[in-house]
Amino acid sequence: MDIPTIKQSIANWHNVLNNTTKLLEYFGQGNSFLYNFVQAMGTGSDYVHAYPAVKNGQFIFLMIPSKYDTPAYAATINNYVVECDVALQLKDNRISKKEASKRITAWNNNYTTWTPAQVASAVGMFQAFAIHVSDFEPAANPTRTINFGLIYNASLPQLYTADLIVTNVEMTATYYDDMVTTVPPFSTTAAQSSFYLLQL
Repeated sequence: MDIPTIKQSIANWHNVLNNTTKLLEYFGQGNSFLYNFVQAMGTGSDYVHAYPAVKNGQFIFLMIPSKYDTPAYAATINNYVVECDVALQLKDNRISKKEASKRITAWNNNYTTWTPAQVASAVGMFQAFAIHVSDFEPAANPTRTINFGLIYNASLPQLYTADLIVTNVEMTATYYDDMVTTVPPFSTTAAQSSFYLLQL
């Protein structure tokens, strides 16, 4: 994917952040995506940045190791961005299987009511996620399923916080990892300046 397409795809997502109808249309396209994390290993990155985007009407995620999501790589940033198609995955997926299933089910059952409430909230719709590299556990097959989830929080008017859950399969064991930060809001570990693609 070239840099203008990356920029336009992220801009397409930003253009619908306040449009509940379009957001629901995109969320209806799927609840997970596959990501081959080999690119992020050995780069010195502590995080993989996951950017929701829209390309040719399709909901996608653009993944980039945090080391390369900086102005220093502006001219070649497209070499480090991986496009991941969002697809529907309904099966239950190092949080417990029960907790992972609960969050994934919460997304599947509530995203249509959560979306308008989140859009209306002070924080608004997510623009990216920071996924700690420890969520991608080593295994023979480096491709991971990453599911959308919702974490229940009764103190929020929208009742949930968006989440991504990484499913790691190792031989006959399955692990669910969740060291994910949603942005906004930005924080010291997920500073706005560290998400260069949002500045393009």
